[in-house]
Amino acid sequence: MIEVPDSDPIVEILYGEKKILNSKYTKDQIDAEKVQAQKINELMEREVFDYRFFEDIQNFPHYRPIERAYTCILNCILERVDCFKDIKSMNYHLIVTGGVDLRSDSNGKDVFILLEWPLIKYIDLINTSILCAKDFNEYYIDCKAILSTYKEKFIDRKDCDIFSAIYDREQFTPVQYQIMQLFQQIQSIFIISHELGHILNPNDMGISAEISADLTALKAVKEYMHNNKKMTAWIIIAIMLLYSYLTLLDVGMAENYENKVICRENWLNRYDMMLDQLQELPISIDEQELITGYDTLCTLIDKLCLEIIEDSD
Repeated sequence: MIEVPDSDPIVEILYGEKKILNSKYTKDQIDAEKVQAQKINELMEREVFDYRFFEDIQNFPHYRPIERAYTCILNCILERVDCFKDIKSMNYHLIVTGGVDLRSDSNGKDVFILLEWPLIKYIDLINTSILCAKDFNEYYIDCKAILSTYKEKFIDRKDCDIFSAIYDREQFTPVQYQIMQLFQQIQSIFIISHELGHILNPNDMGISAEISADLTALKAVKEYMHNNKKMTAWIIIAIMLLYSYLTLLDVGMAENYENKVICRENWLNRYDMMLDQLQELPISIDEQELITGYDTLCTLIDKLCLEIIEDSD
């Protein structure tokens, strides 16, 4: 990763938010990571983590492997996606922090993307529930529980462990786990590309800026996947789910009834625009049936959003 100059005040502000993630791995934590890594290798049916990974984490803070992984995704986006060619030569700094408000900034020469690890974990938790919950009711309860924990952590400032799992990896089949990782990859590419969209069009403001960045992100995801038609249905599903997750989080975190209503309406405007784009992508009848099943889950999340709004009145 490119070294960040100490003289720039913006760097000091952004990097200062990393302090909560600065702790080193203990021996017990490394041993636990080895067990989990072996399980992931088995579920992915390939060697994702090798001995070099464990040599690295012994010497680095917790956030460093995360930062490296997402910096790799960022670099691949810049290499593969043609619409970012005009900003490709800027100096990029992907910074892992401990909040839920993903954002980016630039001083004209350097680009700073703040990857909020709790936000990524939130997405991961709901993705996990989609594949492990026994039925719609359990999934609905899981979403409520996840949001409740995040509200306690970031609004009520309680000491909650948001990094614990709802379902153990032992419950996954290799196919389930690989689908979850596929969702996570597509959603991560979309999130980072959205921030690059803001850097690409710095003069866009308000909801129009978000919609413009969303359109750029969708184009970037397709290009990143080399416009592989086999990926189309999974791209549609992963992005639909991501919008639902973020709508739920933002509505849940909004401070009063009016703000919650506005928040949901803004997300629905973005979601409607994205659905128009996604519906133009060619898919088979079987793929449409698959997508419809996941759309039911998005409807459940919106039902929960409406409940949250009504309860705040």
